[in-house]
Amino acid sequence: MAKARSGAGGATGLRKDRAHRGSKVAAAIRAHARLPAKSFYDTGRFISELLDRREPIGAVNIKDLCSKVPLGMSHMTANKYLQISRSFPRSVALKQGIEKCYALVVYARTIERPGEAGKVLARDEAIRASRGLRASSATAPEIFAAIRALKQAGRDSRVPPEERARGERAARATERLFRRLGVRRAVAHVVYRSGETQIALFVPLDVAESLAAAGPRAPPGGKPRPRAAPRTARRSPA
Repeated sequence: MAKARSGAGGATGLRKDRAHRGSKVAAAIRAHARLPAKSFYDTGRFISELLDRREPIGAVNIKDLCSKVPLGMSHMTANKYLQISRSFPRSVALKQGIEKCYALVVYARTIERPGEAGKVLARDEAIRASRGLRASSATAPEIFAAIRALKQAGRDSRVPPEERARGERAARATERLFRRLGVRRAVAHVVYRSGETQIALFVPLDVAESLAAAGPRAPPGGKPRPRAAPRTARRSPA
């Protein structure tokens, strides 16, 4: 029968046991965290196979499939794994990672080349609407930023020239107005959102805080606006 530990030696041994157990648990957590990074491609292939057999299940698409078969993930995650497995070789997908591969999938679709994300990467093509980025070195956030810029440019191209010119005039007028009010670093841009031409105003953080603190009474660099005298009701002579 093992003797119970006692005294300082027992306490030291207990701490060592706990530290050893803690390191084993941490290692297990790291191993489990790596599982999706290693298994997502194979999961995508299995989803593709299941989708090919969707008729007996009665599913029309991936969203329908996930609602009828418990896959343990959302249809958006399932679609991400599916698209990656259809677009890249396994070794490439595991090397690049889930997020970058999916960013390239969305990018290829945005430039009207659906299904060619693997080619974009293999050819190390230049990423459109970016500052000299190439497919091999660009990160997922950088690729998604380029996608947003491309979509914005597409929306801009559908705006009539007269409307675009009107927006630019309004943006410049807005800049002049705020600069006269003392906001020297104000910059206005035309944006198109929800089918509407809008003017977006950009100011430095310190200026925005000053504007918020001053409210409508005193713009930065300007004088407080005098309050209007209260109006009194006029009475008609008796």
